[in-house]
Amino acid sequence: MRYIRLTALILSLVLLTGCSIIPFQTPEEQRAALEAAEARREESQARIDPAAELEGDYIINRTLTNSVGVTLATYQAAFPRFSVNGLKANSFARINSYFSSESSGLVQDAESFFSQVKAYYGPDWDTVTEATTDFAVSITYELLNAPQEYLSVRTDISICEHGQTETYPRAQVFLLDNGWKLSLETLLGSYYDEAAPMLLADILEWCGENGIVVTGSGSRTLEEFSENFALTREGFLFYTDSFALNNKNANRYTIPVDLERYVRMLGQ
Repeated sequence: MRYIRLTALILSLVLLTGCSIIPFQTPEEQRAALEAAEARREESQARIDPAAELEGDYIINRTLTNSVGVTLATYQAAFPRFSVNGLKANSFARINSYFSSESSGLVQDAESFFSQVKAYYGPDWDTVTEATTDFAVSITYELLNAPQEYLSVRTDISICEHGQTETYPRAQVFLLDNGWKLSLETLLGSYYDEAAPMLLADILEWCGENGIVVTGSGSRTLEEFSENFALTREGFLFYTDSFALNNKNANRYTIPVDLERYVRMLGQ
């Protein structure tokens, strides 16, 4: 009882003196807090056009030239670099970090490619007077027309060896709210288990409509297609590798799936 009375007395004194147990804020501090909260709200609701935030490229431009001035191979790559001075600055900084790492990682790949070219020309590669065939790697990118909360980047990789060129796409999807790269599973969140069989059915239906044979279609899983996908305002794009659909088909395909049935499943 003694402690209860003491507590009641303290509360009474607080009320009588007009004091508050909540830390006091000056009008200036209150205004600053409100402005900061409003800025955070505006940023979270802002509709960002990633193309307008594009500031430049991360570029690799390497050439293998021998001592007599003959260019034997080239290696060029470009990845997007975004401004980090506006809204979603932290998100774009994280996206930049991803593509900066991708660019840095290709430096060793370029050296490996040049080593293959040197091996092709043999021990005298440094003194050959004429390039007898084409060797080149080119990596370019395109910002796709993604829904407003997302960034989709398609990267096209072209490799020319012995005059034969092969091009294949890769894609990355980012959430603009935080800049993280998304897998298909994280993109769909709690809806993934519902969406997976629907997406797989749509992929296989497209193949059937286009006369493409899919070996073992009844035992296929979405994971076989979800490692390389993009998201646009129209739908998903699934990029396949050579021989992915059957062992006699070396073609690469871009398989579209309409977004209409899946819109409600995004952003979870």
